[in-house]
Amino acid sequence: MYRPHTPCMFYGADFKDWNDVFNIFYGEEILMKNLKKIFVLLLSLTMLLSLIACKDDPCETHKDDDGDGKCDVCGETVEKDDPTPAGGLALIKDGKAQFKVVVGSNLSGNSIRLVDTMIKDLKDLGIEVEKVSDTESTVSEVEVLIGDVTSRGDQYKYDRYSLGEKGYVCKVVGTKVIIHGGSDLKLDSAIEHFTKNVLGLKDGTQSLTNVTMTNEMNVEEIQDDYRITSISVGGVDLKGYNIAAETTNTMVSSFAKTLQSTLYSR
Repeated sequence: MYRPHTPCMFYGADFKDWNDVFNIFYGEEILMKNLKKIFVLLLSLTMLLSLIACKDDPCETHKDDDGDGKCDVCGETVEKDDPTPAGGLALIKDGKAQFKVVVGSNLSGNSIRLVDTMIKDLKDLGIEVEKVSDTESTVSEVEVLIGDVTSRGDQYKYDRYSLGEKGYVCKVVGTKVIIHGGSDLKLDSAIEHFTKNVLGLKDGTQSLTNVTMTNEMNVEEIQDDYRITSISVGGVDLKGYNIAAETTNTMVSSFAKTLQSTLYSR
């Protein structure tokens, strides 16, 4: 179709011909498309910069000052590739104890006696060791955790039932020594192992100057014969359940202990 090239007025502007009008609108369309592209590009750059900024977040290097195994800032679990100090964990250095003993609330009378005897024997050698309960809020860097100690973080908790009734553990994890047993009797064995084989407190010991516990000294005996992996009643999984029994009833209490040792402890 023929378009006459005649001067025209459009929106108060004086154009040479209709081609000028066409170019103006077509040019604006291209400009809008380019502006959209620029906007998307700027938005992408903003998001990229925010991601880069997150790399500088303090949670990239977790802090666990309270020793609960979780980051004090973000709450994520703090994992350590090789938590044991190089060369082992120093328990006694230059004749002075570097550790504190932390006992769980469920220790038997005999286990407490063994712990107290160990501390007394060390004191007789001039080595003072402090004993505190699991509820003690002050956390020391180096500690020996005996029994169900739950206040020192998830990485230091140990499920006694995973050991089996005849199993026990005595091992160093980070700056803590975990001592536990699948039963009261085996916990006693773990305490005796630590006292004699780690600390070196035996009949005739005259002095202790330096004692270091290395990974090679760790002991973890697990009773896994006839292991029962799950228990359910009426289709309900009993994992996580505790056995509640009337302790004044001898028959009920005896049955509860048998049930625990036969099933839960395995």
